[in-house]
Amino acid sequence: MGGGTKQAGPLGGGEPAVEPRGPEGLQAGSNAAQALPPPVPDYKDTSDRRLYQFAGGKAQMLLCRTKEPKPDFSWTLKKIRKETGNPDQLGFTDVQFESETVSIPKAEDAGYFSGRAAMKTVAIRIPKELDVTDAQVKAAEARKDGAATKRLKALQACRDHVVTHELKHVEKDWDSLSEMTLGWQTKLGSLTKDSTVTQKHIEDAVDEGAAKANPKMTATATKWDGDDLGPLRTRMRAEHIFVKSGEDATFDYVEPAGGG
Repeated sequence: MGGGTKQAGPLGGGEPAVEPRGPEGLQAGSNAAQALPPPVPDYKDTSDRRLYQFAGGKAQMLLCRTKEPKPDFSWTLKKIRKETGNPDQLGFTDVQFESETVSIPKAEDAGYFSGRAAMKTVAIRIPKELDVTDAQVKAAEARKDGAATKRLKALQACRDHVVTHELKHVEKDWDSLSEMTLGWQTKLGSLTKDSTVTQKHIEDAVDEGAAKANPKMTATATKWDGDDLGPLRTRMRAEHIFVKSGEDATFDYVEPAGGG
């Protein structure tokens, strides 16, 4: 359901990622006087951030979360299950990571080095069959087609249930990431304010996060699905919508006894 297969903490020593390390040399500094420790620039469309400082701020790692896209209804349930290889999938959230060292020349001359990483939600895929508009409901009501109206409203409710589940995947992934789970504390936590920090320290921290982020997010997604897929199906059944396993499954509306 969540965690793509391509898959705020306070400042302080080890406070508050990751595909292979991104390009080194992101230019964030200037020839002007540099404040120390220097500000680390956000990724584009950052919606949340955690800055971790070590060695009295001489080593910094910024973790960003970018804004989630709107739910995408371009894939059918069959395509979602085929692409993910999961015959029980009800939706899919693709969350990816990237990271890089950050070049701030004036700060580096003074012995301050920085890196950054971003958790990016690439897509939140909801089955096309659940993309029911209010206009469709109103049209069914205008035709006085009670059966169609009830079915469309049930599909709308299930759409909202699946969207809520998928957005929770993003929250769970974000909450799972920290200086501890990304290994930044391991690589930088032993540095003191008297330590000499180098670019290599940041590169090692970025590489450590790259090795740990995807497994951590995958485990988090698996646990959330294990916790919520059963209750999600129960919520859908409460709307009289039933979905079988397999690529050819459909969202079946079963009229409640007595017409509901």
